[in-house]
Amino acid sequence: MGRAHEVRAASMAKTAAKKSKLYSRFGKELYIAAKNGVPDPDMNLALKRKIAEAKSNQVPADVIKRAIDKAKGGSDDNYDEARYEGFGPGNSTIIVDCLTDNTNRSITDVKTCFNKTHGAKVDTEQVLSMDENTQSSADVVSTKDIDTAINQADQKNARIKSNSPVNE
Repeated sequence: MGRAHEVRAASMAKTAAKKSKLYSRFGKELYIAAKNGVPDPDMNLALKRKIAEAKSNQVPADVIKRAIDKAKGGSDDNYDEARYEGFGPGNSTIIVDCLTDNTNRSITDVKTCFNKTHGAKVDTEQVLSMDENTQSSADVVSTKDIDTAINQADQKNARIKSNSPVNE
């Protein structure tokens, strides 16, 4: 079919991967918001806020509806929120908030990121008690992003919010 077809196919695959990552992230966040409260957006302000955020990022209504229905139905999927804390380069404080379906994988991925950047993971609440005024913030989605954020946190306090670290 020629080179033009290959270029278009690669471009379409790249766009599809970005959309898939975004949709799954919002699906998990909507699921947690609906599960923690009432799965009705009129009565659950956190869910309403997440729906508005998802719509602003052009997430299809079908994805939003499926996430809310999944929370109503009590499906097998169960996502947990986890917080990991540690020290990065230059003794910077780092807080990693995760949304995960496998806490063992998450803790392993976070520890690996700290080890790669010569940081140290510490017990929960140890960094948070020291972290009264956060100077910088990073919103990350994968372990690659956590590595980058930890490297950029040198000489600063950083709060890193992560959604379901997965091996990439």
